Amino acid sequence: SCAGAPRARVRGSGVAGCGDAGGYHACVRGCLPANAPEGAEAVLRRWNREKYDMGRVADRKGDISRPVAASYGMVVDWYVREGRMGDARRLLSQMQWDKVAPSIDIFNMLLKGYLRSGNVGAAQDVFRELEGSGTWDMDSLGIEPDVASYTCLMDHWANQGDVELAEKVLKKMEARGVAPDERAFGSLVKAYQRARDPEGAEAVLERVRSYDAP
Repeated sequence: SCAGAPRARVRGSGVAGCGDAGGYHACVRGCLPANAPEGAEAVLRRWNREKYDMGRVADRKGDISRPVAASYGMVVDWYVREGRMGDARRLLSQMQWDKVAPSIDIFNMLLKGYLRSGNVGAAQDVFRELEGSGTWDMDSLGIEPDVASYTCLMDHWANQGDVELAEKVLKKMEARGVAPDERAFGSLVKAYQRARDPEGAEAVLERVRSYDAP
């Protein structure tokens, strides 16, 4: 069983005793500090199968909960923080099989994780998926890159001192109607500083002031 989730009993690929949605979330959370993400995934599998348990359905008078994006997000976040990006990506794919709509937060977790690990190609794949070029129907889900998504990319190029690519991300951001915030401009300033271009950094600050102007 997972420490911190005393009601969760992991039996092979199944879990018993988690109760309602709050209980299932407690079971998932309890597995992660114990370094047992497999147990957390077993909780999610059991939760997804609950709708087929006729006794359970009858006991709850048909009021059966289902996992949501945040349920999977806890496990995805754990995998990302541990550097297990393959498992994090796999779990996003599993959400599609389980017919659970993802959230922008989960895509941003993957984006940050891939960039932190230096896998820029995989990060760009995630970003393209956010833009609607992947297997998810982003339009129907209402998901698109947000300021955090763009800032992740900008910050990566800023750390490399690559002003051209950081500026390119900002232009794309503005073209999509996403207003840059102080974090985005901060990344751009950092890009110019890393490129040893103080005049460029000062010009960015002027652009910030123009955004703030009435």
